[in-house]
Amino acid sequence: MAAVLYYDPDPACRDGIGRALAVAAGVEVLTAGTIEEAYTLARGGSVEVVAADPPGNEVVPFVSTVREVLGPVPVILFLPPARALDALRGMNGGAHRFVEKRGPPADAVSDLANAVLAALAPGRGKHRPEARPEHLEFLSRTALDFIGLEDDEEIYRYIAGTLAEIIPGSAVAVCSLDPGTGILTTRAFAGEPADLAVLEEELGRPFVGIELVLGGMPAAQIAFACRALVEGPSTIRTLFFDQIPEEVGARIDERLSWGRSWVMGFSCREGVLGNIIVRLRRGSELENRELAEAFIGQASVALLRHVARQRLLESEARYRAVVESQQELVSRFRPGGIHLFANEAYCRFFGLDRETLRGSRFLPEMPGEDRVALCDFFSGFSPERPDGIIEHRVYLPDGTTRWVQWSSRAFFDRDGKLGEFQSVGRDVTGQKEAEIALAALTAELEARVEAATTELRSANREIEAFSYHVSHDLRGPLRAIDGYLGMLVSRFGSDLDPEAAGLVERAREVAVRAGRFLECLLALSSLSHQPLSVERVETASLVEDVLGDLLPDPGERRVEVVVGPLPPCRADPVLIRHVYENLVANSLKFTRDRDPARIEIGALAVDGQTVYTVRDNGVGFDSWEAPRVFDTFFRLHDTREYEGAGIGLSLVRRIVERHGGRVWADSVPGEGATFSFTIPAA
Repeated sequence: MAAVLYYDPDPACRDGIGRALAVAAGVEVLTAGTIEEAYTLARGGSVEVVAADPPGNEVVPFVSTVREVLGPVPVILFLPPARALDALRGMNGGAHRFVEKRGPPADAVSDLANAVLAALAPGRGKHRPEARPEHLEFLSRTALDFIGLEDDEEIYRYIAGTLAEIIPGSAVAVCSLDPGTGILTTRAFAGEPADLAVLEEELGRPFVGIELVLGGMPAAQIAFACRALVEGPSTIRTLFFDQIPEEVGARIDERLSWGRSWVMGFSCREGVLGNIIVRLRRGSELENRELAEAFIGQASVALLRHVARQRLLESEARYRAVVESQQELVSRFRPGGIHLFANEAYCRFFGLDRETLRGSRFLPEMPGEDRVALCDFFSGFSPERPDGIIEHRVYLPDGTTRWVQWSSRAFFDRDGKLGEFQSVGRDVTGQKEAEIALAALTAELEARVEAATTELRSANREIEAFSYHVSHDLRGPLRAIDGYLGMLVSRFGSDLDPEAAGLVERAREVAVRAGRFLECLLALSSLSHQPLSVERVETASLVEDVLGDLLPDPGERRVEVVVGPLPPCRADPVLIRHVYENLVANSLKFTRDRDPARIEIGALAVDGQTVYTVRDNGVGFDSWEAPRVFDTFFRLHDTREYEGAGIGLSLVRRIVERHGGRVWADSVPGEGATFSFTIPAA
């Protein structure tokens, strides 16, 4: 009775599967739980087939141990589908076959038993490498044949036909798999014409060119990654990864007299895998296995070389098409100036004959200083700095002078020796002339701008001086008017009728408002002349002082003030105080009808900057008015409702901008406003 060694570290699985396998296959089963036990049993010399479910890190060592002790005895890996990559490593290490441990236990053991029986068949699985002169001669001939083949499809057909000749009684299919899309494509078939007719009749379409979507099936990974002929499934449906309808596969198997199958993977091209399927007639044995495997490896190299050659030819064709079609001046030359190549545009530009130029020395005529600069440019190349750009003038045969810009690169060998230069040039005469004209125009415009700026500064100084003097000179008369009106009321108030007294009071109010307006004008004027005294400002302490000065007594109105963290800044402390005084006063003014009024003062970090904010729940304004509220004298409300000269927020903007910051407002009518500004951090 044949002896089968079954290795499985799991005691329950080992014993159960061992007994079931003995019954199903009618063989004696020797079980081992460790590699050492398996090694001892294998040395007994009676083991004819080995089946195993080793742990992942033991797959390759186990297969190597069996090969060392038993030589070519078939090794069957009995692993779950999830361990397909372990099976792949084992098969590339010398295992014979991978049987998936899936489905009901009885079905899995049945699959294993069939594999064991197939391995026990006469002559099955026992092969020894042979080096025959005729094999070497055959491989030399096929290598030459591959060189003469023109395209991939022709190579695929040659692979299938040659394998069918090498392996008597076989039908061979060549497939490819694109892992990116998971699509398997049949590329070629070689065998009996009647067999191909059955395949196409049952499938209802040509066999070559069929596309099947596999996805990421583990079995497909095994079949396409194995680098040796390993035994495959016995049904065509399983060979094509269950992608053929079951009833169609059953009819094909019934009509064709095929027996065992063998599969091997190979590389078609970068990113695409290939697979060889060999079906044998019933009763036939796999012959010339080593020669077939060597030929498939040779075919893989031929395909990769063919792809590389195609890409090289395409690249050369594209390069020549680009070089010849473009308007740039392209040339390659030795360090001594001997030209190796020049495109048509180069020859046309310099009035040269292309055939005469090749192999001859040429340097265009140019001014002496440009020639010196060009020589220095090319002598400055090194392996560390192999490229550069230069512009210089050239004299053309028609007597004109043109500016040319060259982008050049030097090519060095492994020893650092300069071999040649490649230069790509373009006529930049129009650009240079435009640059000269633009430089002259720029100089003229800068002079005009400077003159206009000087004139504008002078006019601004005159306006500011006028505003200052007018404001200063009018303050006295306005105070006098208010004083005289006050004296009039105090002396003759009892003699005035109510209407006259009202007119006098209104006149005094106008005088007071005009005085305040002049005070604002003076402040605005002095701000333009006042130098900045920048220092570290503790913003939190400054805001606390401002609130102490401006907040009303608790008995007058309810005002809730929330002050958040305020980082220090670098600013003029007097001017930054003006900013907070104006913003807080503005909030107090426009929340007078709120009970309670609420003012929030804080800061937040935005894009690496500190943004200081003052928010209130006042009357607010439309968002489209936000940019205008900082304009001088701009007012959103009637002075009879909310007093003011329309200068406070303008002062805020000038102060912030003088510090290099910016200020903006956000508001919703009836919900309040938020004023934000940035100042450099301390």
